[in-house]
Amino acid sequence: ALGNIGLAYIKKRSYTNAINFYKKAFDIIIENPEAGTNSYYAAGLAEAYYETGKLDSAKYYGDMAYELAQAISDPTPKAISLHTLGLIALVEGNYSLSEDRLSLSRKIANESQQKEQEKDAIEGLYLLYKTTGNYRKALSFHEKFQQLSDTLFNEDLTRQLTESELSFAFDQEKDSISFAFEKEKFALNADIEQKRL
Repeated sequence: ALGNIGLAYIKKRSYTNAINFYKKAFDIIIENPEAGTNSYYAAGLAEAYYETGKLDSAKYYGDMAYELAQAISDPTPKAISLHTLGLIALVEGNYSLSEDRLSLSRKIANESQQKEQEKDAIEGLYLLYKTTGNYRKALSFHEKFQQLSDTLFNEDLTRQLTESELSFAFDQEKDSISFAFEKEKFALNADIEQKRL
């Protein structure tokens, strides 16, 4: 549960709160090691530390997340940690390492159909190529980033509309049942009253 709160804070860009919650979760789980859970928390810590500019801590937890993720079948922490490590390498000017890590993050995310992680890796590759002056590749990755962003937006909008439609249909059904129940109750009360007279 604490890890989910950390993720929510990352999505809200409240990185200090994310770090606090991930550290609490990580400290609790470290006593009972489980590579899968630890890799998620370490990947979350790496991302939050990167976003706050604490590159040494980001690198430490990114490396840990990637290492722990090797022991599990879920590719999510691998994609997230490689993305963060790729961005760190970009900031440090190690463009070859950045490209390798971001490309691998994208490949893992694509193969496991993790569109959000793939979008992040594509954005990282766009930033890399823009930084290195390879504008043709930068433009290509920017276009891919925009396409995937639009796809994710449309999927989210479709999900929200479907949820709203289902909620409306459920409410209508519930109201219809309540009305029928009240109508039946009124008829029974009227019948009882009629029999009393």
